[in-house]
Amino acid sequence: MDKILIIDSDEKYRAICKENLTKEGYEVLETDSGIESFIILDREPVDLIILEPKLKFESGLSILKEIVSGHPKIPVIINSEYLYFQDDWTSWFATSYLLKSDSLKELLSEIEGALSGKVKSIYSVGE
Repeated sequence: MDKILIIDSDEKYRAICKENLTKEGYEVLETDSGIESFIILDREPVDLIILEPKLKFESGLSILKEIVSGHPKIPVIINSEYLYFQDDWTSWFATSYLLKSDSLKELLSEIEGALSGKVKSIYSVGE
């Protein structure tokens, strides 16, 4: 069973993702904090990370740099309501990018692609 870590400050969104991804057979861990995410990463293996670049108290893109530095083999999907992050070169470290939507179908597709090593697209905006 693949293990996914969701780093997002929106508690409701994390809960929806966790419920749906669990139904799809994934084990899901979640946090709203970069510090806690590194505690989780140091404690147990994670197969994929879903990261919101706009967190309440810290920059998700700074967290992305640290993830890539300390855990370079873990694919990271940036999942956001905003496109501002695309202008920051740090976002290039992500495996793929996805705009949040009410449908988790696109997210599931990106997860499957990232875990299989076959990313559907490097920049997926509401396809």
